Amino acid sequence: DNAVDESTNRILKAELVHRETFGTTRELRAKLSDYVHRYNNFRIHSTLGYMSPVEFREAGLSLPESSK
Repeated sequence: DNAVDESTNRILKAELVHRETFGTTRELRAKLSDYVHRYNNFRIHSTLGYMSPVEFREAGLSLPESSK
Protein backbone atom coordinates (compact mmCIF):
# COMPACT_ATOMS: atom_id res chain seq x y z
CA ASP A 1 0.00 0.00 0.00
CA ASN A 2 1.53 3.30 -1.02
CA ALA A 3 -1.07 5.60 0.58
CA VAL A 4 1.53 7.05 2.97
CA ASP A 5 3.90 7.81 0.09
CA GLU A 6 1.12 9.44 -1.93
CA SER A 7 0.04 11.54 1.05
CA THR A 8 3.63 12.63 1.71
CA ASN A 9 4.15 13.57 -1.93
CA ARG A 10 0.88 15.56 -1.96
CA ILE A 11 1.97 17.51 1.13
CA LEU A 12 5.43 18.20 -0.30
CA LYS A 13 3.96 19.44 -3.56
CA ALA A 14 1.44 21.70 -1.85
CA GLU A 15 3.71 23.10 0.86
CA LEU A 16 7.14 23.18 -0.77
CA VAL A 17 7.40 22.54 -4.50
CA HIS A 18 4.56 24.76 -5.76
CA ARG A 19 5.90 27.76 -3.86
CA GLU A 20 9.59 27.44 -4.71
CA THR A 21 12.03 27.63 -7.56
CA PHE A 22 15.20 25.59 -7.28
CA GLY A 23 18.31 26.73 -9.12
CA THR A 24 20.39 23.66 -8.28
CA THR A 25 20.04 20.22 -6.79
CA ARG A 26 22.00 21.47 -3.77
CA GLU A 27 19.42 24.22 -3.23
CA LEU A 28 16.57 21.70 -3.51
CA ARG A 29 18.24 19.41 -0.96
CA ALA A 30 18.82 22.29 1.47
CA LYS A 31 15.21 23.51 1.25
CA LEU A 32 13.87 19.96 1.54
CA SER A 33 16.03 19.39 4.62
CA ASP A 34 14.75 22.63 6.18
CA TYR A 35 11.17 21.64 5.37
CA VAL A 36 11.52 18.17 6.93
CA HIS A 37 13.12 19.68 10.04
CA ARG A 38 10.25 22.17 10.39
CA TYR A 39 7.65 19.46 9.68
CA ASN A 40 9.04 17.12 12.34
CA ASN A 41 9.89 19.67 15.01
CA PHE A 42 7.34 22.47 14.76
CA ARG A 43 4.33 21.59 12.60
CA ILE A 44 1.50 20.25 14.75
CA HIS A 45 -0.59 17.31 13.62
CA SER A 46 -4.19 16.68 14.65
CA THR A 47 -3.59 12.91 14.59
CA LEU A 48 -0.87 13.39 17.22
CA GLY A 49 -3.05 15.42 19.57
CA TYR A 50 -1.87 18.73 18.09
CA MET A 51 1.78 18.00 18.87
CA SER A 52 4.74 17.87 16.51
CA PRO A 53 6.09 14.39 15.73
CA VAL A 54 9.15 15.09 17.89
CA GLU A 55 7.02 16.25 20.85
CA PHE A 56 4.78 13.19 20.45
CA ARG A 57 7.76 10.81 20.45
CA GLU A 58 9.48 12.58 23.35
CA ALA A 59 6.27 12.32 25.38
CA GLY A 60 6.46 8.54 24.93
CA LEU A 61 3.11 8.40 23.20
CA SER A 62 1.98 6.10 20.43
CA LEU A 63 -1.00 6.01 18.13
CA PRO A 64 -3.77 3.50 18.82
CA GLU A 65 -3.79 0.58 16.40
CA SER A 66 -6.96 1.90 14.72
CA SER A 67 -5.14 5.14 13.77
CA LYS A 68 -2.14 3.53 12.09
